[in-house]
Amino acid sequence: NMKNIAPVLLIYFNRPECLEKTFSSIRKVKPEKLYLFHDGPRTDRADDVKKINECEKIVSNIDWPCIIKTNYNKENLGCGVGPYTAINWVFEFEECAIVLEDDCVASESFFPFCTEMLERFKNDQRIFMITGCNLEIKSDVSSSYFFGYSGTNWGWATWKRNWKEMDFECKFVEHKEEFKMLSKFLKHIEGLKGTIEAKCFSETHNKLMEKENVNYWDVQWQATRYLNHQLSIIPQKNLITNIGLGPNSTHAKKRRIPAKNYSTPGVVHFCYNQNYELIFPLIHPTYLIQNTAYDNLVDKALTPSFSTRIKKIIKKYIRK
Repeated sequence: NMKNIAPVLLIYFNRPECLEKTFSSIRKVKPEKLYLFHDGPRTDRADDVKKINECEKIVSNIDWPCIIKTNYNKENLGCGVGPYTAINWVFEFEECAIVLEDDCVASESFFPFCTEMLERFKNDQRIFMITGCNLEIKSDVSSSYFFGYSGTNWGWATWKRNWKEMDFECKFVEHKEEFKMLSKFLKHIEGLKGTIEAKCFSETHNKLMEKENVNYWDVQWQATRYLNHQLSIIPQKNLITNIGLGPNSTHAKKRRIPAKNYSTPGVVHFCYNQNYELIFPLIHPTYLIQNTAYDNLVDKALTPSFSTRIKKIIKKYIRK
């Protein structure tokens, strides 16, 4: 059912070839409200203006009844403050929204899935966000979705009620006693990854207090989840293909693009994952229980243990 898709926020910058694909995934579902946000050109990059103009051309191609709001920056905010500003902006007008960046190509069912979840859980404080990504599609659940900590923000949705808790400067770090508790909690639930995360929160806070810029916002968003003890809704199958990682991206430049352009079931890849369609009507889980098996798989892939890393090095050596 494609009627009444929740408002969609599309954040883009200077990658027309990515945006073309992402925008065509939005065109298919014809949302009634579309928020368009792009960052301004960088002063040291002459080709930014030309590319931003190409992108504006792509998103002006709207031939369905739609309320369009645009927020086009003249100055460059960067990929930390930029998306943060964009999401603040959409929640000035909306109670909930679907958020896509220009390199997240969504399957068609992503939109009705998010819309239904936003409605169903709108008063449930236990839910943090809905993600379109299932990084490990062999997640063995018979329901259409499940709950976990590992919600990534490549194609996601949430409510204003959660976003207003967002602490971009990680000021919570200043509450020494509670921050210590949070660090222990993260170590307990995520091991090495948790320790790294806690360290990242305090580094982020220090940088921003020193008026240094940070080129991310999702770390701070993740902290909001832990501080409020909330879970993500994760679809049974992956609904988003991230096509943005690689030599031209800000993050993960060295990430190897898989040869087959999508991953094998059961292997956690973070880009170029195949996307699928969910079947409607959705099958709802009976209880709200964290899927720790899924979360552990994702944590392990993000921060492999010492022995796993050594094994990898030995394997590489033998292959040579």
